[in-house]
Amino acid sequence: MTKNIELITEAKAWVKRENGPDEIIRVVPDFENQGSVSCYNLYTAFDENPDYLGRILFDAQG
Repeated sequence: MTKNIELITEAKAWVKRENGPDEIIRVVPDFENQGSVSCYNLYTAFDENPDYLGRILFDAQG
């Protein structure tokens, strides 16, 4: 059973890569795009000027 939770603040996540260095990223909810999908923007975690890495979208079923 999977329980979906809603992220209301930022979180950090570990990205494990097969080729290349592993990395900790910052996951930030995108409150501008609300609706039937949940959007989260991804950034580098510890940089003074973080790089934007992309976006994750989840539908109502997760």
